[in-house]
Amino acid sequence: MENAQTVRVTCMKGTDVTCSIQGRSTMAVDGICTQPGEWNFAPAGTTATAPIEGSTQGTIVIDGSLAPFGIVDEPVHLEVKDGLVHNIEGGRVAQEFRALLEFYNHPSVYNIAEIGIGTNEKAELSGKLIEDERIFGAFHFGFGKSLNLGGTVDAPFHTDGMILKPIVYIDGELVVEQGRILVGVECLV
Repeated sequence: MENAQTVRVTCMKGTDVTCSIQGRSTMAVDGICTQPGEWNFAPAGTTATAPIEGSTQGTIVIDGSLAPFGIVDEPVHLEVKDGLVHNIEGGRVAQEFRALLEFYNHPSVYNIAEIGIGTNEKAELSGKLIEDERIFGAFHFGFGKSLNLGGTVDAPFHTDGMILKPIVYIDGELVVEQGRILVGVECLV
């Protein structure tokens, strides 16, 4: 992802979304700190970046978990245009997510702020974001604030949603198929 230009994510449940990541740095959560003062996250196992603002287009279908609500009761369908969520459909979790975004009453909370691939073979769907976004081969989208990821959007919050068995293309190359990573993990960062 570090030197890539475009990402396309699809899944059997209806996700089909593209975005540009040209020029964006990629964060690797590998859990390794070798120098005094370095920090990282535990558990390890994700790589992520902020898409270029306004570039994300398409449909995202969250079928794993959506923080802070946990495992979704039914898929959450998000229509995305020009980098912003414009429509949210689904069950109880979708309604609660819509209400949360409306509560903030600020357009920045609708921003597609992050994309990432899980690389931890031991991570399992738990409803807790810290583990879920690390599920090997799963894909997550972040919403809201992107400043901490190399983006430019400042929002009052940031949250993430999971796609469990994505198909991911980076610069047209198939790198994840139905949640199975097809390239070396070191190639994702």
